[in-house]
Amino acid sequence: MSTRWYDRGADAFARVVDGLPRGYVCPLCLRLFTPDRINELTVDHVPAEQMGGNRLILTCRRCNSESGAFLQGEMRKQENPVAALRGELDQPHPVRMTLSTGATIHAELSGQPGSGYRLNVIEAADSEAAREAFKEDMGRMTADGSNDWSLNLDFYRDRHHPVAARVGWLREAFLVGFAVLGYRYILDAALSRVREQLAQPREELITSYQIVSPEKPPDQKAFLMITEPEWLRSVAVQFGRRIVFLPRIGDPGIYDRLSERRRISSGDRLDEVHAEGGTVDAWPREPLFLMDFQLPSPVFRVLTSTTPLTPGRDV
Repeated sequence: MSTRWYDRGADAFARVVDGLPRGYVCPLCLRLFTPDRINELTVDHVPAEQMGGNRLILTCRRCNSESGAFLQGEMRKQENPVAALRGELDQPHPVRMTLSTGATIHAELSGQPGSGYRLNVIEAADSEAAREAFKEDMGRMTADGSNDWSLNLDFYRDRHHPVAARVGWLREAFLVGFAVLGYRYILDAALSRVREQLAQPREELITSYQIVSPEKPPDQKAFLMITEPEWLRSVAVQFGRRIVFLPRIGDPGIYDRLSERRRISSGDRLDEVHAEGGTVDAWPREPLFLMDFQLPSPVFRVLTSTTPLTPGRDV
């Protein structure tokens, strides 16, 4: 655990909130960790390390190992089918192949980016009778050149909770926003809907907050402040093919505008909209807290030691 990151976070928090003991506040649960509890904090990879993420921010052990591990696992399972078909995984991926006749066998899918993929039957996974039935049906259907058949690939090990997987990406974007902008940003009232969604990852409280652009490189990452068009004013975080939108300070309406845009323009692909704004020169590699260290005085004040810290209002 990085003591330097702890000290920087504690200094940043003190510039935003007055009246609390010195310490680091977990950006997800808002619990304060004084120096004697520093071992309760962990380094969080954003996105998950297995998905190409880097060490970026400190979160408490509970938020990292419980909710974080669950959401990142759902994200990984959501991404696996596309990554496997594009040859982006390091290892062959298990699938279940089912012909339109109902014949089914297990196989491993592997390939290289841009060169297609191949399927290798896992002989030990099925009986000889099942393999022979599949082979006979496949041979019969392809022998006459007919197109009246289909092959279904079931990524049976990648079944996931679709809402939780999407919320996982919202969590990762929120942490990037925190790492770049700091406590002044995440404590703003405009972020309250994001916090509510993160607290209930299995319930879809926000319907429109991300887009997927299949043509984008999977390793492309960016942090953007979108200023135009007006309806898309937001903080945007790109994780490869996925772009997640967060509110700007004082502007909680981004998700309502996105929902309305989708409603009135069903044929309008958001990933084709020309957006203007600024971007951070490089993907953050450590906590920056840019807004916090620009503040001349704290924005929030805690009046009593028993008052809970509430985002977006004076306490």
